[in-house]
Amino acid sequence: MGEVSYLGDNLGRTYKSIMYEVMPAAIEAERAPSGRLDVRGLFYSCRRLYLNHPERPRAREAYYAARKKGPENPLEFHYFKNKVTVEYQQDVGEIEGLDRKAMSDIYQSHTIDDDWNKIATAFVEDFEAPEYYYDKVLFVEKRGVAEDLAEARFGEAWDLSIIASPGFGSEADRNLLRLFAAEGYQILVLHDLDVNGLAILANIQDGNHRVGGVDAEVVDLGLRLADIPDLDRRVRDEAGVGFDGEDATRQKALPETILHHVTTEEAALLTGTKRNQKVWQYKRYELNEIPATMRVPFVERKLEAAGLRRKVIPPESYLGETASDMVESDIENETEWAIDRVLGDAIKADMVEKFKARYDLGDLLGYVERGLKKSPSSSWRSVVRDRIDSRGSALRNEIEAAVREYLPVDDDE
Repeated sequence: MGEVSYLGDNLGRTYKSIMYEVMPAAIEAERAPSGRLDVRGLFYSCRRLYLNHPERPRAREAYYAARKKGPENPLEFHYFKNKVTVEYQQDVGEIEGLDRKAMSDIYQSHTIDDDWNKIATAFVEDFEAPEYYYDKVLFVEKRGVAEDLAEARFGEAWDLSIIASPGFGSEADRNLLRLFAAEGYQILVLHDLDVNGLAILANIQDGNHRVGGVDAEVVDLGLRLADIPDLDRRVRDEAGVGFDGEDATRQKALPETILHHVTTEEAALLTGTKRNQKVWQYKRYELNEIPATMRVPFVERKLEAAGLRRKVIPPESYLGETASDMVESDIENETEWAIDRVLGDAIKADMVEKFKARYDLGDLLGYVERGLKKSPSSSWRSVVRDRIDSRGSALRNEIEAAVREYLPVDDDE
């Protein structure tokens, strides 16, 4: 690929030529196991490789910086998204799996419908919060980060539902969060350390002119200034480039809605300096700047620091009743399989009465606690189900024999 030289060869290589060169490695590093590729995550992956590139055009960066009213990052997201990725796909080939969708979705862990659902008004109107499948709802302002968490089975490991939003989200998102809060679910928010990220947190907690805030204390898991030193050290150790954030501008003063959600130091960071009468320049830090391999551990550290309970275990009465229902269902299933091999379907109730006591689940609560400790990504339902399944398998031949006694069948027929 030829070099663009309209600024003179002394300025070194172009930004785009290096981005083209590092793109394949960035794609490989950022691609999720499913093949999905988030455009913002890909930007940060490319930028890390660019900043470490031996032919990084520092003279060109200085040239552009000198012609602007303040220091800027050498690479900016809108340039990457709207120019580099578009032209790369025209010149080199399609970037498979590149995801540009910007609609809110919810992923509910442990439920039968273990896929993303669009959060539309009708969905919220018909929604019923499930009992004891999960007890936390994590609102993530970056869809790619939310999908990373879901694909890593983070929702299952922490018994939480995940909402992926393209930013502030919609009124339907807020109404769904309010519904969850009213049912006693903990509301968690994962956001960038910038004006919009803190405004998202404030809107969910306090509400706005369109919809009220949630009627519960929101747990803030977002990027905060106190997180930066540790993240910087970890990212330098892994990627060789610091977690430096990026310069950003805005044309309004800090909104008052976020002021009681930030520290004095964070307010100073986000306030920044005035470049002119209309423009402020400040520093921001984004979740996508965290390397893909480090995002899940970061969120896990935040959850642990917040002291949140990892797993859902229902009250013992509910646990016992649900296990009892599972036992009856399992016996019915075993009986159905026996009936399929023998005759008819009229003896289920007799089989339940005959064999239910034989399941003898013992110290059910202790068994569930041990099972969840052994398998953190399981739910209490799956632990109980596994125990009941094993008892049903052990009794299978006896159940079939009882069916044969109830309805004798001539084996020669």
